[in-house]
Amino acid sequence: MNVQTFTPLLLRLLVANVVAVIVWIAASPLAQAHPHAWIDLRSTVKQDEQGRVSALVMDWTFGLYYSAFILEDILKQGTPSPENLAKLLNETASENLKNLREYDYFTVVKADDEKQTLGDVAEFKTEIRDQRLWMRFEIPLPTPIDPKAHKITYAVFDPTYYIEILYAEKGPLVTFENTNTCQAEIIAPTPPTEVIGLAASLDQTQNGGDTLGTYFAETVALTCP
Repeated sequence: MNVQTFTPLLLRLLVANVVAVIVWIAASPLAQAHPHAWIDLRSTVKQDEQGRVSALVMDWTFGLYYSAFILEDILKQGTPSPENLAKLLNETASENLKNLREYDYFTVVKADDEKQTLGDVAEFKTEIRDQRLWMRFEIPLPTPIDPKAHKITYAVFDPTYYIEILYAEKGPLVTFENTNTCQAEIIAPTPPTEVIGLAASLDQTQNGGDTLGTYFAETVALTCP
């Protein structure tokens, strides 16, 4: 479902349904523990004509909580037309990406365990899909990396673990553009028991530090024979 299919009534029903879920979540003891927001992830590896990894394309599907927060904020300005809704969603995505730049868009790319510099996002799309906010954006690598010559891994995570970012339950989860020879392995995290306990003890006003999210991050390892 995209923004063009919304009528004012459907938009308000969407927000009402999502808010009901938020109330249910807030009443749960789990609401007192990190994380407090969720993103389902898919990613695409782009390669140039030489087969070097040149960019990563991220597909984020936000959880009901954040989706409702954004839509409810939009509705405070009145019920928008489909065109204005698309415009407002794009403005929100642009602002989010601007803020995420400071944190490399929650993305860490490594070649032979050395962290790589990431470029600025210039291309993105956003819409409502199945009652949830969806965003796709492309992160360029200023210096493309040869996956045959280097061990390439990448992970997407919020350093504070306030937001949990995990690959979606159903595939395709990691795809490749411009190649059919590469493979990707998603390596599950194995956080220590004490770190799990720390995350469970934090409420919305507390911060577990800028390294907590690393323990819960899924890592993608590329293999290109």
